[in-house]
Amino acid sequence: MSTSFISEHTAEYFLIPKLINALSREGRNVIPFYFWRSREGSNISQKCDRNQKIRLLAMYPRRPKINVPMQDAVLVKFNEVIFNRAKYLQSNGIPTIAGVPLVSSLFNLSLDCPCAWFVISQNLKINQDYKLTITISSNSVVDEDSNLIIKPHYIEDIVEYYEENSLEMTWQKAIEILKGSGDDNPYFYHYFGVRYKPVYFLIQDKM
Repeated sequence: MSTSFISEHTAEYFLIPKLINALSREGRNVIPFYFWRSREGSNISQKCDRNQKIRLLAMYPRRPKINVPMQDAVLVKFNEVIFNRAKYLQSNGIPTIAGVPLVSSLFNLSLDCPCAWFVISQNLKINQDYKLTITISSNSVVDEDSNLIIKPHYIEDIVEYYEENSLEMTWQKAIEILKGSGDDNPYFYHYFGVRYKPVYFLIQDKM
């Protein structure tokens, strides 16, 4: 049985810098953040709005799962709740993706480690958890077939997906949308905190 050797938070440390670097190449200002209703969604946070148009991107970090360390493939799981959240976010102009470090040992993690990226499209017809096994050396799906629903992408594809699917909005509008996402809804709370909380990227185009 495949098992995780890192948490989603650990994965974030290696995914976020890569996304910031890729998204900021056109001179954009990229600000990663978690959304909490009482912090980023607070009244004082809303007053930070300068009526400047922004765009958002949501990224769900995924944990690589393995049977033994140093193997050449990792299992990646996408939970049903992620697909449900993606439908809501994308219907409001916030593209949603997932990312996973392609490593099979804690000691192979680095800022240069390879990663796989996934588009979580609102058009996906998935009502259950979904799993993929990805070969590290080739960033390809093991036993790929024509019915594959989710495929790994390179980060350049993710930037293109963001550019084609994100909508401009004010920060106040973004807060309104995120308050309805369920990210800080007690229904999704458990002992360790809110499960499957995405990292959001506030992106300002070059002025």
